[in-house]
Parts: sequence; C-alpha cells; structure tokens
Amino acid sequence: MALDLDHFKQINDTYGHDVGDVVLKTVATRWNAALRNIDTLARVGGEEFTAILPETNIEQAKQTAERLHAATEGFPIDTSAGALAATVSIGISAVEAGENDAHAALRRADRALYQAKAAGRDQYAALAK
Repeated sequence: MALDLDHFKQINDTYGHDVGDVVLKTVATRWNAALRNIDTLARVGGEEFTAILPETNIEQAKQTAERLHAATEGFPIDTSAGALAATVSIGISAVEAGENDAHAALRRADRALYQAKAAGRDQYAALAK
C-alpha cells in the first residue's frame, strides 16, 4: 500500500511544522494499531507512507484500507492549534506471481494512490498487474 495524507502541506503552512509532526505521529500510531503484527508501516517521506501486508490478497488489503481510512477520519487529532481533521488517500497493489521482489507492486500501489487522489482524495484505489 501507498498512503498519503491529503492536503498535508496546508496543515504545515497554516499551523507550522510542530503541529504537522503531531498529525503525522498521531496518524502513524493509529495506522499501526489498525494493522496486524506481521504488517509493516514505514514513512517514506513527508506525509507519504508504505504499508507492507504479507500474505494478503487484494480484497483483504481493501479491508485493511477501510480500517486505515476509519482510523484517520474516525476522530479529530488533538494539537496545540486545536482539534484537526485528516483524510488519507491509499493505493493498493499486490506482488504478482512471477515477480521476484516488491518493487513493481510498490510502483503500482503508487500509481493507484494517484488514481485515488485524482478521483477526489479521501479514498483508496487498487491496481493489478
């Protein structure tokens, strides 16, 4: 999965990087709580994250995306600037038969993320091989 907080630059520009850091840490904590122990969440830069979900098919990944979405929007984030809302766009893909590593799947997840953003953000999209 490729995850991206929607309009995060606006949070940083409006409230400052300290508030942005609180938003990132809070959302990452919520996402980790929504994942299984065998899953891995990593921040890859700015407001972008990758989630690796071993032994998970696309349908199961969509269910996980719904949990991550709910964890993001379910309740406001307490910051020094007050309670802030956040939304997330998510791209989903899977390592396909015959692929030797996850790089191609991650590139597809990134393309799916941009499809979700182009469709209005605050949603997920899945892309198969």
